[in-house]
Amino acid sequence: MTAFHPSFGKKVNGTETLSISRQKKHMEIIVRDSGQIFALQEAFSSLFPYLKLEFFSQTSKKVVAATKNKSAQLNKKLAEYKPVKLPASIVITGTSTVKELEKQFAELYGLGVQVLRKSGNMWLETSITDSWTLEKQNAEGESFSNYLAANKIKIQKDS
Repeated sequence: MTAFHPSFGKKVNGTETLSISRQKKHMEIIVRDSGQIFALQEAFSSLFPYLKLEFFSQTSKKVVAATKNKSAQLNKKLAEYKPVKLPASIVITGTSTVKELEKQFAELYGLGVQVLRKSGNMWLETSITDSWTLEKQNAEGESFSNYLAANKIKIQKDS
């Protein structure tokens, strides 16, 4: 069973720009050059609701989503960031580790990727646990968020 979200199920030259597959034991996102950053973020969050992706240029280390022209940056196709214009794709599955995912985006697109894990009402960097799979990261985010909600604990950000 393959489900397509309207923003990332578009076809370009007869090829899906980004597809998402959800089966009991197998979930994956296939990322292609023609896919847009915001669509990838939506697809990723639909498979891993307690995780999110932030993109940044490796040269500037500025988060793409935090730029003044946020919507224009998020609407860009991944190919626009690609240093070498050879066709390629990335398959993201629950068994992918954070480290593997970050490496693939750096090598294929020249983009830095940061996976963030939900912790109550905050998003935490996963840099210490980057050897964990996306499934494990997501399960940890869900477990901790549920614990905080059940115990009515709110985490305050430091100013």
